[in-house]
Amino acid sequence: MTLPNFMIVGAQKSGTTTLYDILAQHSDIYLSSTKESKFFVEEEKYSKGIEFYSNEYFSKYSGQKAIGEIDPEYIFFEDVPQRLRYDISKDLKLIFILRNPVARAYSHYLMTYKRGWDELSFEDAIKEEPQRMEKDFFSKHHQSYITRGYYSKQIKRYLEYFPIENMQFIIMEDDFIANKEQTIHKLLKFIDVKADKNIDIYKKSNVSSQPRFKFLRDLIFKPNGVKKLLKPLIPFQKVRYFILMNILDKINQKPQKDNKLTVEQSKVIYEKYYKDEIKELEKLLDRDLGSWYASYS
Repeated sequence: MTLPNFMIVGAQKSGTTTLYDILAQHSDIYLSSTKESKFFVEEEKYSKGIEFYSNEYFSKYSGQKAIGEIDPEYIFFEDVPQRLRYDISKDLKLIFILRNPVARAYSHYLMTYKRGWDELSFEDAIKEEPQRMEKDFFSKHHQSYITRGYYSKQIKRYLEYFPIENMQFIIMEDDFIANKEQTIHKLLKFIDVKADKNIDIYKKSNVSSQPRFKFLRDLIFKPNGVKKLLKPLIPFQKVRYFILMNILDKINQKPQKDNKLTVEQSKVIYEKYYKDEIKELEKLLDRDLGSWYASYS
């Protein structure tokens, strides 16, 4: 049975897709066939057992030294650390890539809004978030804009099951953007593979976009009759997903207009939700996060 010896567990909207595309080039790294399997989050998948996980996502493993999965849901959902510890290994290496939580929250909202999964304004969405989070799995998954930015609480859950020596923390702005080459080199050393000069560390993934046609967006992302029609015609879920996401969704995208929070909006969110959280995270990681809060002071 083939299982990961490292995991990149999030956070969402913090560069995990780019990191997947970079590491996938390395000859001595095997990544799960599907980025973001959601296996340890979705009960329907998890109930199928760890052998299903191995067979479904690691069947093409061919002797690479480092075996990994990248899924930004894994930092957020409460049961995942325990499941990783007992279903995979106490020696599993864990990588966290963290983004300024204010910027992360808004980026998450834009993605959800773009897909037609939220029709509220950002301000109204974060006011409604506590009630929505209690509603159902979908709301917790897709409308958890502010809550996902409470990184210290999420990391502490992992520390209940893994030693901090098993963990590497990457700050998106300071490490992954400003010092990418050094950061990738450090990551490769952490997962015990040699540097590879042939990999392109400056690959760009998930360039911001918006849908050209809302009706096509809804066809792709919302439950509808067309998806039910496709199911008997294309019985394999992976093939249906590939057609919808990798073909139709890409055709339907156009560059997104510059859409950012104002400085004043960012300050309000920082003061209300994240001021104390960032200070707590600095203590937990023993690291200066001044680049996150300097502009809000």
